[in-house]
Formats: sequence, structure tokens, C-alpha cells
Amino acid sequence: MSKLRLSAGFIFVILAAVALHAATARAADEDNTLAVYLPVNESMVGSSLTKLLREFCITLGKETGFDVNVEIVPYRYAQDEADMAYTALKEGRADITIFSSAAGYVQIENKVKALATPAFTVTFNKAKYSKQCIYVERGQGIEKISELEGKTWGGTNTIYTRLLLHENGIDKTMSEFFGDTVFVYDSPPSNLVDALSAGEIDCFTADEHQLFVGGGISGGKNSTGEPVELEPVACTQGEHNWIFVLSNNLPSDVVAKLTKRTVNAYKDKAFNKFRFMFMAIKGHFELFDEKDLERTREIVDLIKKNGWDKESDEFHKKSPALPTDEK
Repeated sequence: MSKLRLSAGFIFVILAAVALHAATARAADEDNTLAVYLPVNESMVGSSLTKLLREFCITLGKETGFDVNVEIVPYRYAQDEADMAYTALKEGRADITIFSSAAGYVQIENKVKALATPAFTVTFNKAKYSKQCIYVERGQGIEKISELEGKTWGGTNTIYTRLLLHENGIDKTMSEFFGDTVFVYDSPPSNLVDALSAGEIDCFTADEHQLFVGGGISGGKNSTGEPVELEPVACTQGEHNWIFVLSNNLPSDVVAKLTKRTVNAYKDKAFNKFRFMFMAIKGHFELFDEKDLERTREIVDLIKKNGWDKESDEFHKKSPALPTDEK
């Protein structure tokens, strides 16, 4: 099925901190290496953030006396990155990996738990969940989601758009409700804002926290850094944020120490260089709690019942070629 995901590139940099924590906490093994497996959307593979992550992990590994093996694996929107992470665990290629799609994790939860322990998550704007909204440019006279019928929608995430329509009493497919649907890469989020301000689309669906980092909860920024005032016409609580898992092959004392260091990193002087990142996202690492998956399970049930995943997969297959310039 199609996955829900947070597509904020900045989280990749934060994940480098996880590699550091693991490198310092893990007991030396036979080859003194730690495998960090990162499924990364193809739109971010060539980005400066991803390159920084790789360099960051390698440098920190050398400084702590461990070889950190970072495997960055690209995936397309129609691919199952949750299964990619699970396969890496199953094949012994990952000591640490991440499920950027909590919905994907929920569907293979038992299989994952046989191989790894969900240890911690990260909060954005003090929340463990995404907040998904349909946005229009302010001043267009559109106040309700029903007023978007016949308009042009743009973005990557049709599933949350279908969820928002459903929760507002509209059970139509994307093509039935909107006049046109346009695939717009949402990394960076300024792509969406550019398309909106240029009149290429009338609305888009995005995570509020993503736009908050990109330019403010009540607005966004285009690619030139200019603010564009946005107006949410409908919002809903989305799935759980990213879930970090640690392989069960790691010693239990290492897992415990790693987890403790990670959730306290925001106030640990040893990680002062990351403090600006925590300030930017208004969040930090927190312990994972099984009870926090209730909303995600509800969303997954709706996806399966209504077949929204199939519609999303077909839409993603039509995604255009990636731009060649770095973001």
C-alpha cells in the first residue's frame, strides 16, 4: 500500500545524532562496525542534507572509535520503504533503522518486533503526530474543503487528501472531486508553495509541522525565500511520527544506554551542536509508547477499507522525472 510519511529533509541530519549515540554506546563487536540503514526518498538522495548526513556519520564514527556504516537507499513514492527497512533487519544489514511511515510499520509490526525493538520517536512542535491540512493561498475566498471541488490539487500525498475529504463528508475519488491532480514533489516544501503562488495548482496537502519549519504555521516560503500566506481549509491528526528501531542483536545494556542517551540528547552538553535543530523543530527525541499508535491504526483501517492505497499507488506511478539540480 502507499505509505504516509513526513518528508522533512532536516530529520536526516537529526538521524546522524542517532548514529553517534549508537557508536558511543555499542559494545565492540568482531568487526567494530555499526550498520545504520536509511531508506531515503529519491527526491532527497542527491541533496546536500543527505550528503551531510553521510559525512557526519562517518566523521563521528571515527571520533568515537567505531566504523559507522551508513547505507542510504533511495525509494520511489510507490515503493514500500517499511518493507525495505524490515528486509534490512531480517538480512542483518541494519543495527538501526527508521520507519518513516508509521502506517507501514503498523502493517508489519509483529514481523518487525521479532527482529528489533521500537525505541524512540521524535516530536515536532511538541507533538508525536503529524497534522495534515489542505492549504490554499490566503485571500482566494475559499473557506471550506467543499469549495475546492473542480479545482486543481497538487502534491504527493493523496491518502491524507482522501482522509480529509472523507472526514468532511465527501467520499469521492481524487479525480471525481478535483478538476485535475498534479504531482508536485514535496521535498523541499517550497516546491508546493511555488506551484501554488504560480497558479499551477489551487491547493495542496501537507504536514503543518513541515511547513512550520519551512516558513511558519500560518504560511510558507517559496524557493526564493519570500513568504507566501497560506490558509488551511481542513485539518486532521495524522499518523505517528517516525519510529526508530534497534536490532535485537544488540546487547540489551547497549540498547538501554543508547535509548537513554538519545531521549536526553536535547539537554546533553555533549550534543550541543544539535541544539539548534531541536529548537528549529520545537521538539526532541522521546521514548516510543505503543499506545500512541491508536490513531495510526485507525487510519490504516480506513485505507484498507476504502482502497485509498491503490489510488495513491496509481498516482505515484505517474510521478515525473526528478529535477537534476540539488535542493
